[in-house]
Amino acid sequence: MAARKPCRSMKLTWDDVHETRARASAGVEQREIAEPFKISRPLCSAIVRRHIWNPEVKLTTGDEMRDRIIGALDTGCRRGEMLKIQNKQVDWRHRWIRILKEHSKTEVARVIPFEEGSRLEKLLRRRSFLGPDAYVFGEATTGAYVAGLKSA
Repeated sequence: MAARKPCRSMKLTWDDVHETRARASAGVEQREIAEPFKISRPLCSAIVRRHIWNPEVKLTTGDEMRDRIIGALDTGCRRGEMLKIQNKQVDWRHRWIRILKEHSKTEVARVIPFEEGSRLEKLLRRRSFLGPDAYVFGEATTGAYVAGLKSA
């Protein structure tokens, strides 16, 4: 495999995903797989375990859209509020999501509770590996903010 130049905004292609899975099946350690693609080991693990199945998927289809629908239904948030939720706003001890006043239409901060074992909790846990600054309903492989739901 040819070495890749480091690039923070590099997205994985479908061929990269196939190569990652093939190398993992061949017994290559995930840290060795992750390094050339400049991805974290948790992201590599999620790809290998097929938790992220297609990094090129449009946000209006598949797993990513399902997660956004669950998020909208289970949080009751407006679209803009929901898209601005970051992992660091999830309080696991108290089981709630903090909505910051600067992201709220009414400019009032609030918390949204979630239940242990709920579909919202499962969704939040799936996205937590992206790190505290990642947007829960952001881009599938990087957690980058997305302004709308029409395209990746």
